[in-house]
Amino acid sequence: MSELKPCRFCSSVDVGTGRRVPGIEFAVHCFSCGAVGPTDLTIEDAEGAWNRRAMPPCVRELLLWYGSADDYINSRQADKLFRAIREYYEEGFGK
Repeated sequence: MSELKPCRFCSSVDVGTGRRVPGIEFAVHCFSCGAVGPTDLTIEDAEGAWNRRAMPPCVRELLLWYGSADDYINSRQADKLFRAIREYYEEGFGK
């Protein structure tokens, strides 16, 4: 097992490897925000994919905008944004 990098979403180090599909595939999970990494057939490959994955450019741009925005983002906009990001990652990180 390799040392896992912190979660890309929340920076938590409370992450661990588990079975995504019982008996078949493994994935790294963030226990703080619920993010799930790409699945693979071995623990080592799932952990490697978690550590190698890049943040999609659209997510990076949104987070940079949010961090530097003079305006605030209202809760409806934030909910829509976070749902879109979660859906993207749940579909396998754009594989």
